Amino acid sequence: MKIKYLKETHDSKVGDVKEIPDIQANVLVKLNIADIYQEQKKPAPKAKPSKTEE
Repeated sequence: MKIKYLKETHDSKVGDVKEIPDIQANVLVKLNIADIYQEQKKPAPKAKPSKTEE
């Protein structure tokens, strides 16, 4: 699970995002040391209208 740290720890700074085992992530979330990190999806590129000559 990816988490984002809210507090500084021995191996991470505030704002760091790391992939750690789910059981460890759940403990850090319950202790308010980290939040579950969800990547923001980029919007799909818009298709350009094709120019056809008639």
